[in-house]
Amino acid sequence: MLISTSKGLRTLVDRTVLCLTISLAFSCCAHARLPMISAGASHVCAVTWDGAAKCWGDNLSGKLGVGGSIGNPRSFSTPQQVVGLSSNVAQVSSAKDYSCALTLSGAVSCWGYFADANGTFTYHPTPVASLSLTSSVLSVASGDVHSCALLLDGTVKCWGRNTFGQLGDNTQTDRPSPTTVAGLSGVTAIFAGGDGTCALVTGGAVKCWGVYPGDGTNADYKLVPVAVVGLNSGVSTVAMRSTRRCAIASGGELKCWGHCPDGNFAIYCVPPPNSPLSVAGLASGVVAVSLGDNFMCASFVTQGPVCTGGNSLGQLGDGTYVNRSMLVAVQQLPPTTVALTSGQYFTCAVTAAVAIRCWGYNANGQLGDGTSVASRPTASQYVLDGTLGRPLAVTNGAQITAARDGLILARYLLGMRSLELIRDIEMGDAQRIDAGQIAGYLAAIVPLLDVDGDSNISASTDGALLMRYLLGQRNQALVTALVGGGATRPSSSAIEAYLAMLLP
Repeated sequence: MLISTSKGLRTLVDRTVLCLTISLAFSCCAHARLPMISAGASHVCAVTWDGAAKCWGDNLSGKLGVGGSIGNPRSFSTPQQVVGLSSNVAQVSSAKDYSCALTLSGAVSCWGYFADANGTFTYHPTPVASLSLTSSVLSVASGDVHSCALLLDGTVKCWGRNTFGQLGDNTQTDRPSPTTVAGLSGVTAIFAGGDGTCALVTGGAVKCWGVYPGDGTNADYKLVPVAVVGLNSGVSTVAMRSTRRCAIASGGELKCWGHCPDGNFAIYCVPPPNSPLSVAGLASGVVAVSLGDNFMCASFVTQGPVCTGGNSLGQLGDGTYVNRSMLVAVQQLPPTTVALTSGQYFTCAVTAAVAIRCWGYNANGQLGDGTSVASRPTASQYVLDGTLGRPLAVTNGAQITAARDGLILARYLLGMRSLELIRDIEMGDAQRIDAGQIAGYLAAIVPLLDVDGDSNISASTDGALLMRYLLGQRNQALVTALVGGGATRPSSSAIEAYLAMLLP
């Protein structure tokens, strides 16, 4: 995370910069970034640009971390400050009855029911710091009643309930304190959901343990990590819900496994449950995916979210309450979505302008829009602490210039790193001046740099378009000899509109 209080794409860069800050020897940064927002069953937590953790929705069990007596007030329809976490937060992870946060120093704190990682299963209305996870944690993931932490050395420690082996220690013994996952190393990202856990290892292979491990056997659960069939490389992320798992494989192809939710409305829910299968209509270009109890949403590089499944509470966001067996577009969302997170019957999206927009069930205020409407079948808008600002302000100076920001962008797309990025560049009023800091920032906003929308980010096209735009070129002069047949933004007007969104 950028060690700065200035506004910008702060929480999109958390994983990369945290990794770079702690160690360049571990390759986690290349695979995934920490989420800026995370939904439990009926609540949501997010990290603001200044590193504060805020939560909203259902407060039963104290999972919003606002203090007071457990579950009183019962809910909040707008974001609330988590006690003691007003700065230096790198990541949040929400689960059914609790939430956890990771700080810039690599320490873990949790609140709500059960998961204090200190040897107790109890209620905590405010964050309690883990006594053993005080540093060197790169990310944290939360299932229904267990949590896991990815450590600097590429190993994983888990704690909580272990009825189905979700802690991965080859036992079914509950562990109120962190225990090392057996036989697991080289981990680059971790995910948890329901009573299961998955990890990405070096090269993008997936290993899972607990329920529905995806290893091709008929076993309902595994006590140690096993390889997921067909996902041995190139996976970028995994989404998990109580009975379903989905992974974004090479080329943006979505593959899912596990048991179907009640109703079996959705195209992603097809047998067999024990190994991944491709999802119709989502064979390429998927960049984000989330799972609710009986529905799924996905997003593409140049297209807003689409959803399928149960819709009795408006959780598909298509303006209706009609269940859908095919993909439908979420209404009232811009085309670019950088993150998705789903609760039991609702979803929140983070757009390229870092507007948080939510839809679906809202009985506990989980949409965060300040209303008491029971459900919303289209995307509402809630902007957490304002808009993104200027993502192309690489150095976060007062002015975005071709000679500074544009040149650094071009160098990054050419593969330059470390001091090569900033050598001989006049930084002037720049606030982001450290080369590692800048590299981390750019690594996180890479999806936004696909200027022509062809799903291929390159210096010769996207970098040149960015530089031309910053030099003031418009109309045909902007796109001549740069935009190819595969572009989804083939015209100067489309590209200008896209870049204007990134330079409000």
